[in-house]
Amino acid sequence: MTKVTLILGSPRRGGNTETLAEAFLSAPGKAERIDRFRLYDMSFQGCIDCRGCWTQGRPCLFDDDLTALYESLREADVVLFASPLYWYSWTGPVKTLWDRLLPLYGEHDGGFSLKGKRSVLIGAAGDEDGTCFQGLLFSFRRSSALMGMAVAGEFCLSGLYEAEAVRKRPELLQKMALAGKSIL
Repeated sequence: MTKVTLILGSPRRGGNTETLAEAFLSAPGKAERIDRFRLYDMSFQGCIDCRGCWTQGRPCLFDDDLTALYESLREADVVLFASPLYWYSWTGPVKTLWDRLLPLYGEHDGGFSLKGKRSVLIGAAGDEDGTCFQGLLFSFRRSSALMGMAVAGEFCLSGLYEAEAVRKRPELLQKMALAGKSIL
């Protein structure tokens, strides 16, 4: 059984990105536990490069809403990043989160890292041209590699401009469900 940390980077509840992520996770019995983190509902600030990582027995000196996410990441087998495309990359909260994942790079006394976990990307864009995801894919691949995570899947779906466009394309939801069944 697999433990999944789902990081939702969309401000829209039930929007295209979240619908795709939930379709991916829909395979019965595939995930033992799914922890969902809706970044737009959380309160956290960006990294200030204070160099205090792990000095107080936890990844970051900030005691904010990322504390629970760090704990979920410690136990996760799969980290699923789901974000709409904003200006050819992540939404602001996802970018801020990536910066705050720095303490989970490498080995730390008493700490943990993301090394050996699997990462999955689900991206949704209104743009019709699939090349719009190049910046997002670069960031995801490089960041996953730096953290020692194996990329288990990349699903970048374009042409989803309207708020519920994905619901009009059941073939995409089926594709995501099959991918989730295969990866999880």
